[in-house]
Amino acid sequence: MDKVSIIVLVWNKAKISTQCIASIIESTKHPYELIIIDNGSEPALDTYFAKKLRRRNNIKVIRNSRNEGFPQGCNIGMQHATGKHVLLLNNDTIVTPYWLTRMVSS
Repeated sequence: MDKVSIIVLVWNKAKISTQCIASIIESTKHPYELIIIDNGSEPALDTYFAKKLRRRNNIKVIRNSRNEGFPQGCNIGMQHATGKHVLLLNNDTIVTPYWLTRMVSS
């Protein structure tokens, strides 16, 4: 199975962003890397990333010093992507089991 690079842009909204990320981690069995682009969020979200995510080898957190906007943030994420497929996912999305496997096999 080919690896998918999942790019999620976040800017503040810690609750929905962390729910989205948790659902990806819990529900994704297909090979993936998660690239989180933090578009200059407040420190609380950066603290979550530092404590919960940076120790995972398939998750990259890239923090911009300011909000670069959605298109530029996505471009930054795609520059770091190493998967065969790239998926841009909104940070208010909650995924379900086997979502990515079904999507790639379609």
